[in-house]
Amino acid sequence: MQKEKEPYLNGFDSLKVDLLYRLIEHAPFTGWSPDSLRICLKEFGKLEEIESLFPNGINDLTDLYISIADKKLDYDIQELDLNSKSIRERIKILLNLRLDFFTNEKQVIKQIIGSDLISGASFSSINRITRSVDLMWRLAGDKSLDYNYYTKRILLSGVYISTVLFWLDSDSRLDVSNFIDRRIAGVMKIEKIKKNFFSIFKNKKFKFPL
Repeated sequence: MQKEKEPYLNGFDSLKVDLLYRLIEHAPFTGWSPDSLRICLKEFGKLEEIESLFPNGINDLTDLYISIADKKLDYDIQELDLNSKSIRERIKILLNLRLDFFTNEKQVIKQIIGSDLISGASFSSINRITRSVDLMWRLAGDKSLDYNYYTKRILLSGVYISTVLFWLDSDSRLDVSNFIDRRIAGVMKIEKIKKNFFSIFKNKKFKFPL
């Protein structure tokens, strides 16, 4: 995450963004925790405003971080010609852009995952993943409104989560790239099977026995 006030940060509360940057600096040493948040607020002279600024505590900072990551993804693809790419290539590009955003905060990402598990913020974590995956599909050009809308997002959620976890334990982006290829190939196989399955019923070639 870049510290300069980039255009994609427009629209975010500047104080909260500054506090997020400070938390990211502290986290590798003090953890992604309520105590670290209080340390940052104290340094900014805002400790007494913790309830008004972050009513949900550290979870609000996690939401802010991922919201900025999503905004950055939307910003980055404006310079790319995704229309000339296949859906498979578009999804891979988007996943790699997300990892690029995370690249300097690998330890922080591990701490965020741990914080969600410890605090029981699994529902918030699922919501964040859902929003990011929905954005990726929309940026990839998906306009589905039927059952495909949900199945595509469920499948990509699995790819997204497994990719981030693999990346956290890997020192090679080439290995990560190959992993993404394998996971996307697996999803494409599922999509092909699903289309064939539904085409059978659509064409009425299959009848249940009485």
